[in-house]
Amino acid sequence: MIGPTGLNRLISYPVSTRSLLADGRVRDETWELCIIAPPNLTYELYGRTDRGIQREANEDAFLVADLDTGALEATERSVRVASDRPLLVAVSDGMGGAKAGEVASRLSIEALLTAARDDRVDGDVPDPETSLRRDVERANDVVFERSTNDAACAGMGTTMTALLVQDASCYIAHVGDSRAYLLHDGALRRLTRDHSLRNFVVDHGLMSSEQADRHVNRHVILEALGVKEDVTVDTGMLSLAAGDVVLLCSDGLYSTMDDDELARRLGAAADLATIGDDLIDEANRRGGPDNITVVICRVGA
Repeated sequence: MIGPTGLNRLISYPVSTRSLLADGRVRDETWELCIIAPPNLTYELYGRTDRGIQREANEDAFLVADLDTGALEATERSVRVASDRPLLVAVSDGMGGAKAGEVASRLSIEALLTAARDDRVDGDVPDPETSLRRDVERANDVVFERSTNDAACAGMGTTMTALLVQDASCYIAHVGDSRAYLLHDGALRRLTRDHSLRNFVVDHGLMSSEQADRHVNRHVILEALGVKEDVTVDTGMLSLAAGDVVLLCSDGLYSTMDDDELARRLGAAADLATIGDDLIDEANRRGGPDNITVVICRVGA
């Protein structure tokens, strides 16, 4: 489990019972049944993708969906939903020649949503973390099959960072170098770790962090959907509290600003659409070197 613990509510209910004793007398008792319930929260959601300045096409894709009703409308603005609604959000950053990267990211998002909704229809829903991991693996199957059978899409792949949000809990599944962040009490924390060559050589003692940061191939991705039959999916879970902000983004955003600036902008006292648009606009002002995708979930009481 990762992240802070949300504040649950203790709810008590008066319960009355009547029992028959061995001697024939009746005994009435009244007592309180106490249960732990998740906090009453709301979720405000925002999603937008932008081509950036230097790319000719947008190979990013994103998802903001209610698993009971389907994709939410007006995802380039913010929408507010109750915390008892099962929400699925995701960011994918495609890669491949011609338009194959665009195909990979779009396919992965569509496959993820289909798998998650099929689980609910079939009643085949294990614990949420396992369910989300399995749905991402199914998305990998779809992208890999297309890559294998369509010569125009050979070698394509995509990152995926997905969150399943319900009640006061958030479940994470991650492949590649798109990222998830949590802003809690003003402090920004990265929830995912890039599956990059840079991290691999550092983790295995082959280079120092400073050396790896200068390596020409530091951004090479070692894990992605669609490039092989099996994929390793990182998963995790955290509890959410009112005031928390969860950010999903592609590298077109985080490569243009550091964590301190991300925290400052995410914590601004503004409506969510303004915050999201500001992040994308600022990345473009700094050259827009890549496609930029931002999905934000802000937790309210």
